[in-house]
Amino acid sequence: DSVNPHEDSSGPKGGVFLHGSADKGLKAIYREVQAWKIDLNNVSAEISVLSKDNCWFKLQKPRKSYE
Repeated sequence: DSVNPHEDSSGPKGGVFLHGSADKGLKAIYREVQAWKIDLNNVSAEISVLSKDNCWFKLQKPRKSYE
């Protein structure tokens, strides 16, 4: 899934959370993140995050903290 993220690090347990939308804004996303990866093989970097439920999300408009 691709999402437009909004960062929120004030969630329960002090974890890092992904907050954004998917499906052109029709679906809200709020998931705790356990890891992220950066693919530098393209013209612009592609950033993906792994949620605690083991789903990868490719960030379409990552915030500066992910970059």
